[in-house]
Amino acid sequence: MKISIIGGSGIYTPLLIDEIAKLNDRLKVDRVILNGRSAGKLKAVKTLCEKLVRRSGQDIEVHATEDRIEAIADADVIICQIRVGGLEGRAFDEEFPREFGMVGEETVGPGGLSNAMRTIPVMLQIADEIERYNKSAIFIVLTNPCGMVMRAINRRYRLKAVGICDMPRNLINKIASFLKAESGEILAEYFGLNHFGWINRVYLSGVDVTKNIIENYEKIDTIIDKEIVKIQGAIPISYLKYYFHPEMFLTSKPARARELMALEAEILNEMQDGDVDRIMNLLNRRSAVWYRYIVEYIKALKDDDWSYHVLNVKNNSTLDFLPENSIVEVGCLMKKGVIKPIPVRDVPQSVKAMIFQLDAYEELTVEGILNKSCDTLIEALMIHPFVRSYDMAKSVLKKVLDGNRKMAFDFLR
Repeated sequence: MKISIIGGSGIYTPLLIDEIAKLNDRLKVDRVILNGRSAGKLKAVKTLCEKLVRRSGQDIEVHATEDRIEAIADADVIICQIRVGGLEGRAFDEEFPREFGMVGEETVGPGGLSNAMRTIPVMLQIADEIERYNKSAIFIVLTNPCGMVMRAINRRYRLKAVGICDMPRNLINKIASFLKAESGEILAEYFGLNHFGWINRVYLSGVDVTKNIIENYEKIDTIIDKEIVKIQGAIPISYLKYYFHPEMFLTSKPARARELMALEAEILNEMQDGDVDRIMNLLNRRSAVWYRYIVEYIKALKDDDWSYHVLNVKNNSTLDFLPENSIVEVGCLMKKGVIKPIPVRDVPQSVKAMIFQLDAYEELTVEGILNKSCDTLIEALMIHPFVRSYDMAKSVLKKVLDGNRKMAFDFLR
């Protein structure tokens, strides 16, 4: 199997290679192609990846190229983890909403819209290249905002694309830990949108233990108020904290992106020295567990047994209160590459209303970006629970346009 990583010069890529090596007796990966735009970073990342492969004893060739078409054309699986605008773009997305008294976050609210405006055009270029040069490849989207990126791709292309996020599995793992069970022993009815999901039911060895989880929710998440969970009767992922308790995150502390910039500089400096263990310890200061879930998904492309994964996929009728073309994040059963989303019914009314509202926001945002329509983007922002008014939406959009233009991303060009 050949795996290409678009955005392979990202400094955390060695963590992905390490996960591949751990499972390669099952994966049978013989070549990994790293694609990136920064020759210096690409070379440093490739060198570390080669050292990790040698240490693992696996026979995997690590190849690096600045030519994206080369990387796409020669792959069975294509993983995309680009960050358009880099950490500077993320810092802007996290910081400017604070000026409007809103949560600043790279995928949530106005920050997420700003990120989508930079990212979707580039992701569509990549999708177009995959369709032209390697339509049979499995396309795994890690790039945020994942749900809106997937919506845009699905509107124009018919690729074998899925989006993967670590948040649902993190919640399932916390529930398993509370139950003193392995994550594979429980089945969770997970549903929602990317970074906006809940678990409806939890089964441990076939027994419904949802009530026990709700009654002890404070042992799973210490931020979201347990009473909200009891009222709704569904278990939220941690990102719902931004919607349930936004006042807690109206902070003046440095954006997360600023911390990551400092960490990246430290890691790049250590990469010059070449001590593998010291570099890996630095990399592991950021818990990149999503790479483990991606490798498990890739393994399931060949597995003969059904396994459970939470994926961003086309809705069809999985959530019957949303349009069929929506991109939903739901639990799926998978075997030999066949994906069967698990329908979720009896969704609490308040949860259903929240998802319906955000789904409309995401759909209008994507439509506005694809059509370069400021009016549609204002309409989208007016729907978002953080914004709610025309005057605020108009001001927010102007800030987004001006800020991205300064970073050389001119949306209206």
